[in-house]
Amino acid sequence: MPVWMAIALIAAMLVAGAIGFVRERMKPAADPDAVVLAELQKAGSDLRQPHVVDFFLLFRTFERATTAAGELAKAGFTAEAHSEAVGGRWTCTATKTLVPELEALRLIRAQLSSLAARLGGTYDGWGAAVRRGSDKEGEDAP
Repeated sequence: MPVWMAIALIAAMLVAGAIGFVRERMKPAADPDAVVLAELQKAGSDLRQPHVVDFFLLFRTFERATTAAGELAKAGFTAEAHSEAVGGRWTCTATKTLVPELEALRLIRAQLSSLAARLGGTYDGWGAAVRRGSDKEGEDAP
């Protein structure tokens, strides 16, 4: 094989690799709220029913986690700051009973992300127990 052909082949492989890398990096990140909803549904949860949803915020100090819990309580959540740091971060857990709809969860994510950022923390997502249609409100499924 002539040298020029080998160089052209190597260049083509590099270009193809770079194109693949760029395409992979340009893919939109999965919507974390949609992912959790899909997992709940896959586990058998009836998403038409109200769920007890826990939202998690992380802070560098217990004082900021406590401040966040106070603000969230005023906004209609049941909230508490945990007195032990996990991984060097203090957790504020906010709980609300709601029908887990994607748009509502996105709005709550925006609200809690803004609060966390204002207090120097981060929003760490949400979770809920599986709830089947026959479950009584507020009870966890077996």
